[in-house]
Amino acid sequence: MTLRPLTLICVLALGACTIPGVNDKDDPEETADGGGGAGDGGGEDEYTWEPCEETWVHYVGPDSPMVGDEWTIWLKCDGAILTGPTVIRFEPDLGFALVEDNVITWNKSGETLLYVQTGTERAELDVTVGNE
Repeated sequence: MTLRPLTLICVLALGACTIPGVNDKDDPEETADGGGGAGDGGGEDEYTWEPCEETWVHYVGPDSPMVGDEWTIWLKCDGAILTGPTVIRFEPDLGFALVEDNVITWNKSGETLLYVQTGTERAELDVTVGNE
């Protein structure tokens, strides 16, 4: 395999880059958060975390699910989809549905309370599942 001259120049140039907070480990001003934390007086580019005003369970699937139907579910925060590790639980019975990633397949008919949590945000939804 041969590298073209332009590709080689680009690769060599990238190796010489300095990335703030990564390549300057000897910098005494460095903080545990990479030197750009909200408390360092960074100015206008500061980001302030704000909690969700409204969090709810969003799903794609039939509004009146039947045994065997699938729902793809996720949590929404003020209209934005929350991503990351998600916990899905059913009350009173964990076997109410099969859970694989964020897709649930309804196994039992009846009423259940669906709990969904992503990070520190959580919501619940009452669901009634009908027979096939």
